[in-house]
Amino acid sequence: MKNIPQDQQDRKLEAEIQSLSAILPFFGLSQMTETPVILKGGIANHNYLIKAANGKAFVIKILINQAIDSVKNEVAIQKQLNKAGLISTAFIQNHDGSYLYEHDGIFAVVSSKIDGVHPKVVDEPLARDIGRALASFHQSVINIPYPHEGWLNKKEAARTLSLLPDSYLKRNAESLIKRGEFIYNKNLPTGIIHGDLCSTNLFVKAEGDSEVIAVFDLEEAEENLLLVDLARTIIAGCSDNSGRKLLLHLVRSMLDGYSSVRTLTQDESLFLSDAIKYTSGVCALWFLKNGFPEHAEEQIKRGQNLMA
Repeated sequence: MKNIPQDQQDRKLEAEIQSLSAILPFFGLSQMTETPVILKGGIANHNYLIKAANGKAFVIKILINQAIDSVKNEVAIQKQLNKAGLISTAFIQNHDGSYLYEHDGIFAVVSSKIDGVHPKVVDEPLARDIGRALASFHQSVINIPYPHEGWLNKKEAARTLSLLPDSYLKRNAESLIKRGEFIYNKNLPTGIIHGDLCSTNLFVKAEGDSEVIAVFDLEEAEENLLLVDLARTIIAGCSDNSGRKLLLHLVRSMLDGYSSVRTLTQDESLFLSDAIKYTSGVCALWFLKNGFPEHAEEQIKRGQNLMA
């Protein structure tokens, strides 16, 4: 909501918080007993940690920049991941079988809280396991019910470019996209991608652990090049402290972990750097569209500098 005036943001957040007390009963859960906690890290949606009267903790996700129908995809993916023994969120149904709360323009889903933390630092062992987790996702998730064009999609990138006003950052993002988008003409493997596997969308048990225990926030899942998803995960998890360069040792570790589950084709290995250029440009567009130019510049620099 960064492009919305502050007073409107405050009113919208107040309406969200007021709606929380009605959401739990909608799903047959007891009322909350403590003040809800806003979970940091979410940009596309707002997440609240709630404790119910029965002592259990739940996460309420208020949909902000997410297509309503994409909830169907999240549910389908959750079931496929859990069937494969991979932990993800599991949305709760109400007595009518609905996963989605809707009232006065507020859309929300609820899941039980998963114990874990978002890693603050990605080292080589964790980068390797993030790669493994992504490849496991690619192997386990084979279909979604709702056709969706996420922000990594070539068509969505073109639409965003047509809407954004001219700027230095937009031109640089477009240049990166044009340098890498030829990968869509190379008959590379496609499948269902996560679309946004970053540290805020996964859990480890405790800070410093190197094992991914849960993967969530699946709203960007779509059919796309698997290599684009890998490039996105590299961009998100293999940068230096400045956020402007990718570190070769982390990239190698992530690729090693990915290849332990799914071997890249020869062409995928050949065009990885081009996929990184394309993806960094597309990621920059998303941040520009949503009012985060500083993050857009970081994405552009990662694509321009590639690996240190």
